[in-house]
Amino acid sequence: MHPISATTTRDPLNSSTRSTCPTGSFLTQALLTGALCAIGLGWPQPGQAVPMVNDPQGFLGIPWGTDLVEVPSLVLAQEGMRINSYELKEGAPSFGEAKVDSVKFSTVDGQFARVTVRYRGKENHERILAYLQAQFGPLDQTPGQTMTGVNQQYNWRGLKTEINMTYQQHGERGFMFIESRELAPKFLEFLGGN
Repeated sequence: MHPISATTTRDPLNSSTRSTCPTGSFLTQALLTGALCAIGLGWPQPGQAVPMVNDPQGFLGIPWGTDLVEVPSLVLAQEGMRINSYELKEGAPSFGEAKVDSVKFSTVDGQFARVTVRYRGKENHERILAYLQAQFGPLDQTPGQTMTGVNQQYNWRGLKTEINMTYQQHGERGFMFIESRELAPKFLEFLGGN
């Protein structure tokens, strides 16, 4: 496995308090954002995903499907009926030289299925993009394969892992979903009431 860099930095805005999952919570927003990305409502879709080199089959060495309660470096951040969210005790990791605002680990039915990363700034975006290309393969620069403009979306697809990265130039905000290709569809089942 090829984990994302484990260097940590502390984000003073990143709380690790335990709470239930109220409407409008980070977890609910992340699920809805992920669902919108997955089904393409309102966000541009790249021509196709880049085949992933070095599929990490998890994140930070934690394999997909793991019960995160057993991972000592994580703390429960939000608890729900089927979906729980965890944060690193030591703060968000860096992605190469880029710092991120938050990293949330999500389980569905007790199985680790997704990581949601939020970051800000054009420089951070470019650093994260360069890091991901170095780790998981270069983007296809053929016109139509990579989105440019106000909303940019990039995608790497491996056998077990998929990475979806969206950057919004207005507001200089970025979101990244690193997820299990097998388990992530359960989030959509949850939103659909199944």
